[in-house]
Amino acid sequence: MSFRGPTPTQYVAMENSKGIRNDYFTAALRSLSKTLFPKWHAVAHAPPPYIPFFKYQPLPDPTRMIRLITIKPSPHYQWYDPEQIIVIETKVVVLKDCPEEHPFVAISYCWGNPNETSKIICDGTVMTITKSLHEALLRFRGPTKRTFWADAICINQTDDAEKTQQVRLMRDIYENASTVAVWLGDAGANSDHVLNVSEAFGNAIECSHVRDWEAFWDPTVQKEIFRHLPQLSDIGWSSVGQFLQRPWWGRMWVIQEIAVAPDAMLHCGSSSTSWSTFSNMLKFMLAVGLLESHPDNHAEKVVALMKTRDNFQNSLYQDFLAMMLRHRACSATIGKDKIFALSGLSIFPLQPDYSKTDAEIFTDAAIEMMKMDDNSLNILSVPHAPHTADRILPSWIPDWTHTPFVASLVPYNSSSTYPPFSASGLLPATDTNPPFKISLSKTTLTLTAAYQLPGGTVVATALTCPSTPWSPTLSSLISADLRLYSALVTWETISRARSNLPYITGEPHMRDVYMQTLLAGRHGHNTHELEAYRKKFAEWEESWRVWYWLFRSPLPPGLVIWICWLFGMAAVGVMYVKHMVTGWHAAPVLSMPASGSDIGSITDARDFKAAIAGRRMVRTEKGFVGLALEGAEVGDEVWLVKGARVPFLLRPEREREKRRGVGDEEDGRGAYTLVGDIYVHGVMYGEAFEQERCGEICIV
Repeated sequence: MSFRGPTPTQYVAMENSKGIRNDYFTAALRSLSKTLFPKWHAVAHAPPPYIPFFKYQPLPDPTRMIRLITIKPSPHYQWYDPEQIIVIETKVVVLKDCPEEHPFVAISYCWGNPNETSKIICDGTVMTITKSLHEALLRFRGPTKRTFWADAICINQTDDAEKTQQVRLMRDIYENASTVAVWLGDAGANSDHVLNVSEAFGNAIECSHVRDWEAFWDPTVQKEIFRHLPQLSDIGWSSVGQFLQRPWWGRMWVIQEIAVAPDAMLHCGSSSTSWSTFSNMLKFMLAVGLLESHPDNHAEKVVALMKTRDNFQNSLYQDFLAMMLRHRACSATIGKDKIFALSGLSIFPLQPDYSKTDAEIFTDAAIEMMKMDDNSLNILSVPHAPHTADRILPSWIPDWTHTPFVASLVPYNSSSTYPPFSASGLLPATDTNPPFKISLSKTTLTLTAAYQLPGGTVVATALTCPSTPWSPTLSSLISADLRLYSALVTWETISRARSNLPYITGEPHMRDVYMQTLLAGRHGHNTHELEAYRKKFAEWEESWRVWYWLFRSPLPPGLVIWICWLFGMAAVGVMYVKHMVTGWHAAPVLSMPASGSDIGSITDARDFKAAIAGRRMVRTEKGFVGLALEGAEVGDEVWLVKGARVPFLLRPEREREKRRGVGDEEDGRGAYTLVGDIYVHGVMYGEAFEQERCGEICIV
């Protein structure tokens, strides 16, 4: 008597039912069969060697061909759960022929935990996929055959050569799909209510005849739309933030998948809504103040995604560095995917190549960005965490695997009404020589025209302003605010904000210098605006001093709030809670805020939080006041560099010079580590730059 073992379908059924059919009867039956028929039991529950597993066949031409999968309708098997069995077939097609001859739906999903897997039948063999993709295939399977593209199945993930070629086609794949099906996961708490509100919003837009989303900021239009919407007490409105906590919203690859898609549908459990309807609802919520961003949801990332999609769909040029900063907080399993995921959305010459390491890709990307940006040095303004002794990358190469919640000082906001910073002065249009040289090893960046700010050596540093103070508990919120207020106390001391001495540039009021430094020079450029900000700044400062004094008391935070209410300070308590929830504790944006912000918004810290979050105030030996990154130390030097909009804080690498002899290469040229960009009040528009005094320095 021979034993063939389970068929692939039976094996998949048993594997997927583990943990589901683990009842007493099933366990007893298995134990009995093992005792009475040990040989049959061993084969019936055979390990994978008895089962034919799927093996990829090489694509004839991976530069223009792709695999597609066809999901068969739900089968009707007898002794196992048919709903858990996914049966697919693969076929190879030429991508350019797909829209007409091979229409397909591209799936966008989050891979999830790689250790949570399920089995499916693929071309008569067994294939292992992640649980998340298995759920998506179950959801999208219909009564008839349907054709899809899913990266985990259609690309051989173990073949770097094929993966490299296929990832280069990702933009074309999603652009040529008939639609993109987004799988957000199984239904969760109130997710159905959120999508119901989204559908109601779509109907309200139709009834209100609104065609331009910019009209959402018109109070009359808002009132008309609200007439057709559920009441604000509807749980769907309050659950949007929780809905945006799903991992898919924070994934790097979805940016390209949604940006280029002709159309997209969001699926969560059994509910669905179109991308256009849902994104317009978020824009409306943003306009009326219902959409709040915190680090525990991905609202800020979703807003950035909507901007990138709008730019792409309207054929607007997208600067690659600006996009990288905008989406830096998004996650990717592999570091280099942060570059590859956006490279298809811009004119960027660096192609995906999985044979290279993260460090090699980050280095090549930095060099290409410098060349593309008219040989500018904006790449040096990318914020980073403090350098460690075991760092792999040179200090001038951004490590995109780290996500510091700090804004770059280079203002990428195109709607800004203020001129961009030009700390090294305006370069003549005829000057086409790059202001830098890169060593053959790609480890050393030579700045050909750099000038140390006289008296620009740092002699004092303050506490770092916390960058992500949000926490879900009141005591944690108050603790975070206490850290913020403690930092501001040291900032006042370092800057000498309360002194009657004039600033080094001759400005008579150090208070104004201090205020404008907190705002990174983005406001107060005319007398009317400056006076308005003085008033608002004084009100805000008085408010935080009161809370700083209260929170430093030995009383528990909850008791402090209760005492405020007891003594008739309810209005102040409400103001503080509103400040906590909608102001400072919102997630920091990754570019400078729009300069047209409402002046009154300084009361909730929105205008300056993007500049000071994650930074510390410093003072130089001649009295210059600046905002530097957290890694700034006493002894660091402020340098002005030709081709750079902002000054940089550099640290002399004296020990490194001795070991490597770098300082003897050319005219005593020294080696420096890039600490980061820095706002120095009074030098941001070329006031202190002297090109005739410039020389070469090396950044390592």
